[in-house]
Amino acid sequence: STPLVGTNGDLLGMISTHTCAPGRPDAEALHCLDLYVGHAVAFIERIRAEAARARAELRQHELLAASLAAEAEATRRRAELAAALEAMADAVFIADATGHLVEVNEAFVRFHHFPDKAACRRALEEFTPLFDVRRPDGQPVPFDQWAVSRALRGEVGSDTEFHITRRDTGETWIGSYNFAPIRDTHGGLIGAVVVGRDITEHRREEAALRAMEAQRHDAAETLRLLFDGSAQGIVSVVEDGTIELANPALELMLGWPEGGLAGQPLSVLVPPSQREAHAQLHHDYWAQPRARHMGVGLRLEALRRDGTTVPVEISLTHVRTTGGARAFAFVSDISARRRAEDERRRHVETLEAQAQ
Repeated sequence: STPLVGTNGDLLGMISTHTCAPGRPDAEALHCLDLYVGHAVAFIERIRAEAARARAELRQHELLAASLAAEAEATRRRAELAAALEAMADAVFIADATGHLVEVNEAFVRFHHFPDKAACRRALEEFTPLFDVRRPDGQPVPFDQWAVSRALRGEVGSDTEFHITRRDTGETWIGSYNFAPIRDTHGGLIGAVVVGRDITEHRREEAALRAMEAQRHDAAETLRLLFDGSAQGIVSVVEDGTIELANPALELMLGWPEGGLAGQPLSVLVPPSQREAHAQLHHDYWAQPRARHMGVGLRLEALRRDGTTVPVEISLTHVRTTGGARAFAFVSDISARRRAEDERRRHVETLEAQAQ
């Protein structure tokens, strides 16, 4: 047997020879054996080299296929991200760790009043000459306090409000920002994402609502002062006949303490002899509520808390609000006028009696 040893010293195999009779092989047989061994070693090494090359080529193909698959997956994910960003109404931009913008959506273009993406700046320091950024109180915001600068320091923020002016065009708007850092699987900071929303119209609406509320408050306060300061008695009544409010003049006129009439039935102000007729008048008024004088041609009286009566003149009106309908009665004490009328009538009657 003869070992097959490769050129690098590795054992490749064995060659065995057999003879019909025992004996030592001659020189020619040994020479032939050496030739066979040389050919066998070369053949085996060639086969092994070809197999190694085939394995290497296969590995290269596998790596290439994996690389192409990874690139295709990355492309798909980038396309999905781009589609998601474009679908968002809020401005979104992503910056790398150096402060270079690597991704922006169309809303970002509109938010910053650029004509198109090509006109957008890509390096953050290029934004500072273009934009004046201020806090709601008017104080300027230095670049290191901008949303993206804070995110690149690892800060997280939400609903951070800035008032922005483009220095070149003078356009102004109000932005609300959410921002956060982007980290790799090891926790290293590799970028930042910032989302901005234009809340200019929202702030205008809030200001308009505050102004309207202030106007309503002023109007309500004016009405309250008129109600409380009026020398004429005023009472507010809901449809079921319950007194809602009475002003101080009416309370003083009829001898009620402050706030004592609220919640009372209106009948407490009507003399007992007139309550049945008044109930019908009340029903008729609510059937067709309108501004008018009450009891035209009648001698109206209101009942004081002590049971005495006072001659009155009453005007009615009504309003409808979200809280329901209510009637307002404006009550005047006409005691002096009634006394003068009675005195005049008695004087006329005396003159007529004397003339007879």
